[in-house]
Amino acid sequence: SQRQAPSSSLGGPLLDSQLFVARINGAGAETVAPVVSGAFQPAVSPGGSEVAYFSRVSSGSGFASLYVKSLQTSAVRLVSSQCGLPGFALYPLEWVHQMLAWSPDGSLFFVEDSDEGSLLRRYHSHDGTTTNVTGLLRALVFDLYPSPAGDRLAYLLYHDRAFHVRERTLSSGEERVLQTWPNSSASEYQLRGWASTGGLVVVRRLVRPAADRPQMEVFVLEAGGARRVANIAGAYAVTAALRPRGAFMIAIERASASEA
Repeated sequence: SQRQAPSSSLGGPLLDSQLFVARINGAGAETVAPVVSGAFQPAVSPGGSEVAYFSRVSSGSGFASLYVKSLQTSAVRLVSSQCGLPGFALYPLEWVHQMLAWSPDGSLFFVEDSDEGSLLRRYHSHDGTTTNVTGLLRALVFDLYPSPAGDRLAYLLYHDRAFHVRERTLSSGEERVLQTWPNSSASEYQLRGWASTGGLVVVRRLVRPAADRPQMEVFVLEAGGARRVANIAGAYAVTAALRPRGAFMIAIERASASEA
């Protein structure tokens, strides 16, 4: 994804971007013509044959449209026009929440929003159909992470001034609340995916005493509850990312005054 000149009509530099395909060889990356213009937060399917992305027509809409494009035929399908706009951090400039996620079986999870609440849905790429994963949730829903086997879906829900980490068994619809944290003005939580041990990784942002003094806590949710595994001063939790297979995490740290 590459940003164009920021456009005020689209609401910010991350919302005004183009998607490219690049061929990688020994000399580096060779950029091909843009795949999609005016698209953001892309996610490539497990087999690499499709890309899902959001698009926003103008600042007059409070929603983003979700599209899936075939990288083989260039066919584009509109999946939903009722997706909430993903949040992003201005510094470091990056997406904050994962609002769409491919399952290992090639289906796509996403969230539809309305005045009544949020609805978790699943797009089935093989036949173009969409089904509901949950009923209407009168809460904010974000950070979708299918399990490595594709049999469960974890997500973060914010309701009644508290963050709830939930796990849903997709075959039965059984759902569990794994952890609940009350919200406060100095903290925010993000779900970051599945650890290599099978637990779920959650990061917490601490601001002490101001935004230029970040601190990140890292938790792993397992059968026995939440276990804190790291507390990193100067790290930005909102843009921390768990690497594939869940073995380690990457985070941006603020440079010291002598380095700035």
